[in-house]
Amino acid sequence: MAIPAKPRKCRVCRESFQPKRCLQQACSFECECKLAELAAAKSKAKREKDCRVAEMASRKIIKEKIAKLKPGCLEGKAQDAINAYCRARDHEEGCISCDKGPNWHGQWQAGHLVPRDRSSFLRYDLRNLNKQCSQCNNFESGKIADHERGIVLRYGQERLDYLKSAPRSRRYDDDYLIRMAKIFRKKTRIIKKRKGIL
Repeated sequence: MAIPAKPRKCRVCRESFQPKRCLQQACSFECECKLAELAAAKSKAKREKDCRVAEMASRKIIKEKIAKLKPGCLEGKAQDAINAYCRARDHEEGCISCDKGPNWHGQWQAGHLVPRDRSSFLRYDLRNLNKQCSQCNNFESGKIADHERGIVLRYGQERLDYLKSAPRSRRYDDDYLIRMAKIFRKKTRIIKKRKGIL
């Protein structure tokens, strides 16, 4: 003969009841539904708290890594990512400053019309970056006059006017530089895959 279970207090309405199952914690179906809702809400709150804690920990780790980097390291990483994207974007084009075609076997670079040290505002602006051969970019100081002519021929006078009248300075925070480098590395992979560039 089974021994009847002792009466319990409902965890929702706190009324005393006679349990029919060994793990029953609520007196009625309505109370069981409320108990399930409370458990789900508690579980959701715990998950959200865990996510917040993990996010704060990852931010702390990123900040610690940033603090260990040399000054200017993030700017360089962002610039490298954007330069790679620019070279992939202009893959079918030749040098913007001279007559070298896209099949030239030298080193291709991303040349700034307005130099980086003269305008931090245009440093990462894709309108200021064009594929350029290493001879024009390195040994002839970017061939500014020919670069300007190339921009007018390829994109129109409006682009040149914008580059000449754009603001000169802008500050970039570390989070922005990290995000920009990540975005442009992804864009470069996509465009290289689309164009079949190795």
